Amino acid sequence: METKERKPWINWTIFLGTVIVVFVLGLLASSIVERRSEAQYALQMFKPIKADEARNEVWGENFPREYEII
Repeated sequence: METKERKPWINWTIFLGTVIVVFVLGLLASSIVERRSEAQYALQMFKPIKADEARNEVWGENFPREYEII
């Protein structure tokens, strides 16, 4: 019975393909973990605000990037 062996370049192609897939999956997992940690810190209040507060100055203390002085 004759056994067929794969050519060496096929083995290297499979290996490099596997390395690329694992690398891309690692980037995806890293991105997911980073987004989850950003979500935890996104809405931390410096000062509590009442639910019916309408003054922009009060909201601007907690959200300085979104607050624009006119």
